[in-house]
Amino acid sequence: MVALVQKKILVIGATGNQGTGVVRHCTAAGHAVYAFVRSIHSEGAMKLKDRYSVSLVQGDIDDADSLETAAQGMDAVFFILTQAGAEVEQRRARNVVAAVQNSNSASTIIFSSALWAGEHETFPDWGPSHAMYQYWIGKHGSEDIVREAAGVKHWIIVRPAMFLQDFVPPISRRLFPDLESRATLRVGFKREDRINVIDASDVGLLAAAAVSRPEQYSGRVFELSLLPMTVREIADKMTVPNGLGPVAVEYVDIDELASELVKLLFDGVSVRRRFLNMRARGILCSQLTQETPQPRHAMFKWAQIPLTGGLDLLSMDQANHKLWRSRLNPGFSSRNLRAHVPALVEEVEIFATALKDRAGADGSWSDMFTLYDKTIALTFDIIMRISMGLRIHEQTSGPEPVLVALRTLISCCKFNSIRNRLERLTPAFKRVVSHNTNIIRNLLYPQVISRLGSSGRPVNPKTVVDLAIKEVKESNQHPDTEFIDSVIANLKIFLFAGHDTTAQTLSWVFYEVNKSPTVLAQLRAEHDEVFGEDPKRAKDVLLQDHHKLSELRYTSAVIRETLRLHTPAGTIRQASPGFQLVQDGTQWPAHDAVIQTVPAAIHVHPDLWPRPTDFIPERFLVSEGHALYPVKDAFRPFELGSTRCIGEELAMMEMKLALLFTIRELDFDFNYALWDKVCGRDEAGAGLVDGQRAYRSGQGMGYVKDNLPTRVRERRV
Repeated sequence: MVALVQKKILVIGATGNQGTGVVRHCTAAGHAVYAFVRSIHSEGAMKLKDRYSVSLVQGDIDDADSLETAAQGMDAVFFILTQAGAEVEQRRARNVVAAVQNSNSASTIIFSSALWAGEHETFPDWGPSHAMYQYWIGKHGSEDIVREAAGVKHWIIVRPAMFLQDFVPPISRRLFPDLESRATLRVGFKREDRINVIDASDVGLLAAAAVSRPEQYSGRVFELSLLPMTVREIADKMTVPNGLGPVAVEYVDIDELASELVKLLFDGVSVRRRFLNMRARGILCSQLTQETPQPRHAMFKWAQIPLTGGLDLLSMDQANHKLWRSRLNPGFSSRNLRAHVPALVEEVEIFATALKDRAGADGSWSDMFTLYDKTIALTFDIIMRISMGLRIHEQTSGPEPVLVALRTLISCCKFNSIRNRLERLTPAFKRVVSHNTNIIRNLLYPQVISRLGSSGRPVNPKTVVDLAIKEVKESNQHPDTEFIDSVIANLKIFLFAGHDTTAQTLSWVFYEVNKSPTVLAQLRAEHDEVFGEDPKRAKDVLLQDHHKLSELRYTSAVIRETLRLHTPAGTIRQASPGFQLVQDGTQWPAHDAVIQTVPAAIHVHPDLWPRPTDFIPERFLVSEGHALYPVKDAFRPFELGSTRCIGEELAMMEMKLALLFTIRELDFDFNYALWDKVCGRDEAGAGLVDGQRAYRSGQGMGYVKDNLPTRVRERRV
């Protein structure tokens, strides 16, 4: 039906299945269609122009200025939002709404959401750990933004069901790989399950009608679906080329199906955003993290959802990060950490004693054992005491359920991909997250509630949680559920980062120190000089004067040099509109790019570090102007800027203490050949990285290969 009055409609997301349908039906209705595309020269944009004679408008949904320019003169704006995390989707929705509000012409906004949006709280196992939490929060929040758009005369929300296009190429090749090869749909549904489906182009029918007669559709939500059908009924309506006959249906256990799809789709995502690796220049990294700090990418939040529900410092937007950082910083201040020195010494002494007890009699070597798990137990006991004031006794009674649960959840924290999205949908994944989340919450929640309900000031030393809730307690505010959940989420991220990165770095410190007799001798000499030649007196000296630890300058340099060669992590940022990187006078627009700093590469770049692969602690002791003196902003193991690691000083204190209490009394031998014999494997087939048997392996943070096998003996002076 041709419209009586031609109107102008801007279609955002025009090249996808829904958008193409909107273009087709609005063009057929006689309206002037303007397709908002990232590039007017892209294949999809050119096909639209050639087929429907639309006008192409180049812009980006993240660029508010380009949206506002495109909306000028329009009568209506249609938009969809691809899945990008709730925060990003809602920001994009606000950008579109603002463009409509500022257009002085557009009176109609049409948003295509999803069937069941708004009913998410009724879903089984609903909560931050739900596999689709970000998806449904994003859709529901964006709908609210559209509904509440001040000054927009007509809003219309469309909620389409699953698209029939999912059952045909090219999408079906990923979701149903057996369809073309053997005419079979393998599905995780039950025989009796009925599915809501719709043709994606039917969204265009409704959009065209709403543009023509907005008054009839204004302020309404339209759920689009055919009558629900079983998979068998859908298969009966399908045909497959190559004469394979009718389509069969195989009903597969959903865990089994997801596992197969995970393997098939692991590399099946087409990534359209630019990805910039900041590997060679600290000056570029400083522009990103210090001069004009860019927000962490939403992929961080998605990754952390199984652990923290996306409520932690790594996942927060910049405003909330600043607020919570101000609440949490006092817990990691130098003054507060010094008050915890007795607790730190107590835990490190347990660690050192356990190692000494392993040593053989009369200066002989111990049996082989792994060091990494010992450093994990040490650092976890410490972070629990600093954060919560709790003694877990992981070193003496472990493995404790809370650490097992935490490390299980850490293994669930993976970046967004088709593989990982599918994994989160499986009942097995949900059970793992739910079970282990409850174990941790059952420990942390009563502690937080108890501290909120207690009267008076906390006793010294103050824990991180005491100082985090101080503001709320002193103002007599009643903390809501969101505040309590945020406290628990940040405690969990501290438990994660506060034990894992420190444990791994400490293992590498022991390894590097014992590779260099010269470094080891200088380290021992410094400990003798500062704490006296009797190692057993170190505890008493330190407890009398906590500041003594800061006199270990060479020890600090050793740790820093270890961090240079074995950097635990970097950061990934989302460049905001207008942000540019500048190098040698050249400006590089970075908007919409995913920008990753790679300190592990920066730290061994020969332009920045003389003899980059050599272990030279003196780099961090020489004066400025010396050839070894580090280039500004080139050393960034804890990253730099406002999001610099909050626990940096605590980690340094732990590692200094661990060295102080062990290396003057023990010799270490990191002997992989002996470990091969213990494990009954052939040394000849062992892998090497840079000629070393010890290297970081695994995904994410990874771990030291074979957990760093070693043996110890009492040192004879």
